[in-house]
Amino acid sequence: MITKKPSTSQEESNLIRAHSPVIGRADAPVAIVEFLDPSCEACRAFYPLVKQILDAFPGQTKLVIRFAPLHDGSDEAVGILEAARIQDIYLPVLEKLLHE
Repeated sequence: MITKKPSTSQEESNLIRAHSPVIGRADAPVAIVEFLDPSCEACRAFYPLVKQILDAFPGQTKLVIRFAPLHDGSDEAVGILEAARIQDIYLPVLEKLLHE
């Protein structure tokens, strides 16, 4: 489930933007903010660990994604993800990009 929630505190607004994709409940008390490059091997390797945390604490954690396109092909991957978000298929496309 992808949700968007405007930031309420200054600390949160420094990390979470209104346009940031959020996986999990918007009102979850714990936010994991990941600066993600979808073309980065380290980001791909780290994603299963983040997913385990989200699965272990449903409703208590959310993943906020901030794009950091630094590698070749990253801009295209971010464009694909943003198009997927508009079509409400963000999570399956993200997982496909990170598992390939």
